[in-house]
Amino acid sequence: MVNLTCSCRGNPPVAHFVWFMISNGRLELIKVDTQVYGLNVTDSDQGRLFFCGCRNDLDIQLSTGHQLIFKGDQLNKDVGIQVVLKILGIMMLVSTMVIFECWFRSRGSIKPRKEKEEAVYVNNMAELT
Repeated sequence: MVNLTCSCRGNPPVAHFVWFMISNGRLELIKVDTQVYGLNVTDSDQGRLFFCGCRNDLDIQLSTGHQLIFKGDQLNKDVGIQVVLKILGIMMLVSTMVIFECWFRSRGSIKPRKEKEEAVYVNNMAELT
């Protein structure tokens, strides 16, 4: 059993608490009007993000998502770091390509342009008798 606790401060005071979960890319409402959410953790809870929301008469504020860490999950944590590093590497590669493309285009516009040669028009006259 795991208890997730939501704490908020507000003026006016917090009137309602709401719990959400993202599972398989879908946002699901879990529980309403409870500051502490207790759940029996199963393997299916791995990878899910849990959010709490606090609401008063003026606004609602959502927490950042929290993911449950399972015992022996160090391998998954390392895999997450690898994914982040790969994404950063791809972003750097694409950024570099965009910078070089802009640089090459700007160099092309700086090159002196050859002036167009004026066309020579020859007037031919023919005499008719």
